[in-house]
Amino acid sequence: MSLELKINPEEVSNRRERISSNVEEFKVKLDNRFKDSESRESVSKALNLMLDAHLSQKDRADGTPYASHPLEVAQNVMNITKEDNADLVSAALLHDVVEDKSEVLFTKRVNKKFPDRDFMFEVSDQLKEKYSDIFKRFSFKELKDNFGDKVEYYVNNLTNHDFDSFIEDAIPDASKEDKQKLKNILYAEHVEKIIKDPDLCLLKYADFSANIDLRSLPKDGDKYKKLRRKYKSVIPVFIKQLDDIPKEHSLYNRKDELIKNLEKIYKEQYQD
Repeated sequence: MSLELKINPEEVSNRRERISSNVEEFKVKLDNRFKDSESRESVSKALNLMLDAHLSQKDRADGTPYASHPLEVAQNVMNITKEDNADLVSAALLHDVVEDKSEVLFTKRVNKKFPDRDFMFEVSDQLKEKYSDIFKRFSFKELKDNFGDKVEYYVNNLTNHDFDSFIEDAIPDASKEDKQKLKNILYAEHVEKIIKDPDLCLLKYADFSANIDLRSLPKDGDKYKKLRRKYKSVIPVFIKQLDDIPKEHSLYNRKDELIKNLEKIYKEQYQD
């Protein structure tokens, strides 16, 4: 044993059991989709890392284990495109690991460097916030070593910046409402920038489309109101970018369908 993260094994076991059917369904789909053993093994490795990271994370607002989300995003990628691209599916599985659970990848990388040490590593929110850059830097190196340049590139771009810390430093005396407005603007600009890359547009759409349906949340709840404000201005940005997807990209043949889906959700849930 070397460096070990402090987690609650009972919670992890409970979430693993609750998501087991989703994982098995994904594995079947993976076996059917990827006939090349190297590609299949790469995606399987990404799946295992995703589970290792996110099963220790608290449940989503709807009460489901967080790991169900990257599974859904990866399945969305496979549903949207018929291209057998292990890098895209792996990136979909891992798109939130650095942003949410960088301590897991940090720990794995440290263990490679110091395999003969034995420490218990307890990560507080304060520690993670203070040393965010270090955690992320080690995490991206770990992804690159294990999955290659493209997966690291995809996940790096899909990872949101630490908007909260930036805003707190830049305008500490601003109201909570004004800080949230600025955060939403920075998020929208980030999305608009990265989805100019068609691969990132595909990946971000697979993620975004899984998040913008707010029907499971109570309309009078803070979570619903916060997410509605966050996503409302981004949906038109996505529609415009999808309309400009180049013909040679695998996303092109599905763009009209995806645009209609976004327009429908916008009309039903976001239009005042």
